[in-house]
Amino acid sequence: MKFEKKVISKIVLLSVVIVVIVMPIMPTLAAEWKPQKTIHLIVPDAPGTPYDGEARIISNELAKLFGTPVVVDNIAGGGMLRGTTAAYRAKPDGYTIAFFSSMALIINQLFQDATYDLTKFVFLGQCTNTALIPTPITTTVGKGLDTWEDVLKLNRPFRWGTVGKGTVSYVSQKAISHAFKFKDPVFITTYSGPEVLPAVVRGECDGAGLPWDLAEPFIKTGQVKVVLSLGKTRIKDFPDVPSVGDLGHPELEKFITNYHIAVAPPGVPKNIETALSNAVYKVVTSDVMKEYQTRAVAKGAVYEALAGDVTRTNVMACLDLINSLTPYLK
Repeated sequence: MKFEKKVISKIVLLSVVIVVIVMPIMPTLAAEWKPQKTIHLIVPDAPGTPYDGEARIISNELAKLFGTPVVVDNIAGGGMLRGTTAAYRAKPDGYTIAFFSSMALIINQLFQDATYDLTKFVFLGQCTNTALIPTPITTTVGKGLDTWEDVLKLNRPFRWGTVGKGTVSYVSQKAISHAFKFKDPVFITTYSGPEVLPAVVRGECDGAGLPWDLAEPFIKTGQVKVVLSLGKTRIKDFPDVPSVGDLGHPELEKFITNYHIAVAPPGVPKNIETALSNAVYKVVTSDVMKEYQTRAVAKGAVYEALAGDVTRTNVMACLDLINSLTPYLK
């Protein structure tokens, strides 16, 4: 009996020692998840776009960190809806991540037939913030709409050129019309992005609001005139043109607060989320990404690297604001 008691005591003691020794090690082992096969990085946009360019840097640098291939899959269509949906439905095993526009994510959920819940995505980080690049609101030259005041005094419905219902372009112009009390504005939604400003030049519509990279060639050649800045500040080269903040509507700035973000599907285990988030943050703060973004600034990008938790907070703030305006935007 004494022998049995000693054996049992030793077994219990050994069990306690094993538990005490092993338990602190387990979280460390869990945090060291490393992929054993190819990771697919979904980009819901065409090759050659800013998102694609950033994503390819992320894929190359992640491959170096993990020692395994990271392949970019371009799944364009539906204003990024196809690609974001594919990312949302992917198996949450760490082998599928995505890189896309936060604003497209929000707009598609609120105004399109999105089948995802963006709040359930796992946010891994961000490398770009376009909030500091004002979107120019432009009008047709020679039609008597030379200032924003002229637009507000127009005695007929203002005709917006936009890129389809439910798009960022459409929703932001609806928000502007509501804020400035436009009377029965018309939204011509039959254009693609590159077709809008030529339509303004032809006089088919009165004005439009498009990203700077699309508007700049038409502005510099004098084909359209800048009358308003949709952004936190006035446009540097047009100091006399007011911003929405100047005119008492700073809430409209949220419609150009677009983050370029990396996400994983809902349900990714915490240890995999930690490994991916840490790796993404290393990449977006790397010298390679900084150098790329320095070149991209001229094209309308602002480098701002953030970790996944901060990215989630920022995206949710944009979602809450735009969601509060939905009665006026549909």
